[in-house]
Amino acid sequence: PSMRFMAPLDQFASTTPSDKGVTFKFAQLQPIKAPRAGRIVYNGELASYGKVLMIDHGDDIRTVMLGRFNSRLQ
Repeated sequence: PSMRFMAPLDQFASTTPSDKGVTFKFAQLQPIKAPRAGRIVYNGELASYGKVLMIDHGDDIRTVMLGRFNSRLQ
């Protein structure tokens, strides 16, 4: 099935697409939003990646966010 995803940031300086996903660069602190409804399956540190947040959207589709960010689940 076709799924639509939103950008996890409202204001970003640039994006860099690749075969593995999209990298968003931003200039200021702002809230990160889930790109689509789903269930958080991991939120924490992971090896050399640093902070990782994984969202399972079903149908074997997941969002993985990596980087230096603070997460507060609501």
